[in-house]
Amino acid sequence: MKKFMLPKDLDPECLEVCQELNKLEGVRTTGSCCGHNRQPFKVWLDLDFKVWGHKVITRCICDRYYENGWDVNLEHSDVEPFTGFVLIGPGDASQGDVFAARIREVIAHPAVSKLFGVDLPR
Repeated sequence: MKKFMLPKDLDPECLEVCQELNKLEGVRTTGSCCGHNRQPFKVWLDLDFKVWGHKVITRCICDRYYENGWDVNLEHSDVEPFTGFVLIGPGDASQGDVFAARIREVIAHPAVSKLFGVDLPR
């Protein structure tokens, strides 16, 4: 299997969260912007709902488990596949590392990882 490579011009504040997202089965980042403390943090995603990665993201944005500020929205494109997903966070550029830590926390929780069918060496 070909290893996924992040772009060389990636905002440094996006590195950790993009690395963690790309470790999730069925999740691939397609773009990102930390917001530079002026706009919301954004990570564009391709999601495969046949496997478990999207479940981890959903848990990480759930207000029942985390004080949030993060959400996933649909976004229209003018090229195939026309509909994409974007993870949107707070305008504070440091929050990408916070979200990356959430991903690791969800994966490490034995009951949650079993429930989701996670099979990921950490």
